[in-house]
Amino acid sequence: MNFEVRVISDDISYEDGSESDLTSILRAASDRSSWSDELVAAIHDWPSMYHLSPLRSHLFSPLKVGPGDRVLEIGCGMGANVRAMAERGAEVVGIEGSFARATAARIRTAEFEKVEILAGDVADYTTTELFDVVLVIGVLEYTSSGIASINLPGEFLGLCRNFMKSDSVLVLAIENQMGLKYLLSYPEDHLGQPWIGIEGYRKRTPRTWSRVSLSKMLSEAGLQFQEFLNPYPDYKLPSVLVRERLYQTDAGRELVKNFVRRPVADGAGNPLFVCDTQRAFAQMVDAGLGPHVANSFLVVASPTDVVANRLDDAEMWTVSRLRRRRFRHLRRIVADGDSHRLEGPPEGLVETPATRVEWLSNQGHSRSLVHRGVVLDDEMVEAIVDGNTSELTTCIFDYLKFLVDHCYVDGAARAELSSPFGPITEEQSLPGSFLDCVPQNLIRTSGGVLEFVDDEWKVAGGCSLNLIFARGLLVFANRVVESGLTPSLLPTGEGSVVDVVVELSRLAGLEIDNSLVDRLIVAEYEFQSLVAPEPFTTFQEFREGLVVVVTPQAPGAPLLRVFEERNLLRDDRKRILADLDAVAADRDAVAADRKRILADLDAVAADRVLVDEDRKRILADRERVMSIGVTLQTEFDQLTDTFQRLQCEMETLNASVSYRVGLTVTWPLRVCVSLLQRLRARD
Repeated sequence: MNFEVRVISDDISYEDGSESDLTSILRAASDRSSWSDELVAAIHDWPSMYHLSPLRSHLFSPLKVGPGDRVLEIGCGMGANVRAMAERGAEVVGIEGSFARATAARIRTAEFEKVEILAGDVADYTTTELFDVVLVIGVLEYTSSGIASINLPGEFLGLCRNFMKSDSVLVLAIENQMGLKYLLSYPEDHLGQPWIGIEGYRKRTPRTWSRVSLSKMLSEAGLQFQEFLNPYPDYKLPSVLVRERLYQTDAGRELVKNFVRRPVADGAGNPLFVCDTQRAFAQMVDAGLGPHVANSFLVVASPTDVVANRLDDAEMWTVSRLRRRRFRHLRRIVADGDSHRLEGPPEGLVETPATRVEWLSNQGHSRSLVHRGVVLDDEMVEAIVDGNTSELTTCIFDYLKFLVDHCYVDGAARAELSSPFGPITEEQSLPGSFLDCVPQNLIRTSGGVLEFVDDEWKVAGGCSLNLIFARGLLVFANRVVESGLTPSLLPTGEGSVVDVVVELSRLAGLEIDNSLVDRLIVAEYEFQSLVAPEPFTTFQEFREGLVVVVTPQAPGAPLLRVFEERNLLRDDRKRILADLDAVAADRDAVAADRKRILADLDAVAADRVLVDEDRKRILADRERVMSIGVTLQTEFDQLTDTFQRLQCEMETLNASVSYRVGLTVTWPLRVCVSLLQRLRARD
């Protein structure tokens, strides 16, 4: 066992929270194969259904891959696809951004030596050996969300191209932006909101593309040779895969409508019921829109014209939905001139042989031509929708007559061990292979004849006519209730599945009593217990699902409620917007006041700058004045000293004899000078 995961870069943060749970389941399992009953028994929610369902591997039924092929899967998740490729004998490299998910993938493929699991960003993966097949399953839609280093879809496809040889193929699976489920208001798979892709995706979110846009993007990446296939109900858990060319003929379109009985599904959400999806699907197919409104695409693309070499030659591939492994079968619809024939699996894929458990056996599907015509339960639905009780009664009577015409005359089959569907005293008996002879397995041909198809089941000891007739009505009644058609059928407008069965039998002129209903519920529970994978529901829960009254919802009723709620929300929104406007006005006023305050603050700041400058000048002047004052004081002190010195000298001079003599000698002269000054003054 090899549990090693090689790390090539840091983790890419993409996980759904189920990694620890699923790793524990895979680690504890002894059978980790694609068709493991053990893994199916561990399914308990949508993530475990997606990662563990055997329907995952059916996506590759049209693909030829085997020993000698090198396969690269980018974004291998928890290993379901890597496991499917390894089981075919291919050498596989799986790259997963999350180390936790890569660990789960390595556990799931531990016994395969030719499998290598890498953890990290594919942009950091380098190799000198190119691959024959590159798988990109549910990954391209995330390239625009920015979770990895490559965030442009075209750049990502170019990287894929770099890992391919000239004769290699890219196998790409992705949802359709314009898929029927999205058109009918189912929530977008990645964003959980209805119509978000129809109106155009936002930037940096997961996104898908239309048929035309996806083809163009592949061509721009150098993968111009392409073949589109349509998985139903989608690529995640496909039970039917259809080649596009099948939609191009009347016979092909009829085949698609008759085999695709579940065109839309949503395992992870709770979609609004706006119409009968099967009838809407039929209208789209008849209008030539089938390939453009398929919920998913499976694209095989190559740079050269080698795509056909990698595909099986069938037109359609169907597989049993969730059953125990011993009862699962793969069927292929192959063109046979202007007709089609039913065949087993392609070469290299082994179908489980016919199996018997207790009173039940599955004889598989023999090679035979596919009958053309209209499925009887579609006729019955149309009659209910049209309010044509007479036509509905005719269909039910035709069904009963078909059963009666195939009854044993003498009841010879009763000698064998009987089943819960076996006849009791004086009941008419049908062959054991009529267990699944229900309206959805009856085709009315162009000549008006009913043909029984899909007769894979057989019970020991033959079947009670009454039980098989009631079972056929039970299967149809489930469709009536699920499609919201109960008000068109029941007088009260509501009821249980069993109430619908009783009403349908009444229209045919028969009365199904309580004892027959009880027998039917017990027999159907025992049948489903043998076929359905464990854990199966309890008998009480199974019975309540059939007898509890269901309040019907006409198509579109939930949508109308949403519209009413939207109108209420719109009124609330108007009030909120008015309040927001008032708040915005107050905010504008506050903003204006703030601007004024800021302007005043700016003015104050400017004044403060001027004051600071004046203060600096005053301080400088004060310092100069103080300096001058000090200088003047010094000079004053010097003058004072000089004056005092002169005064002393004057006093000394006045006291001297020479001074007095000088005064006496110069007195006449001073008198003359004084007189001259006076005379001049007079002149």
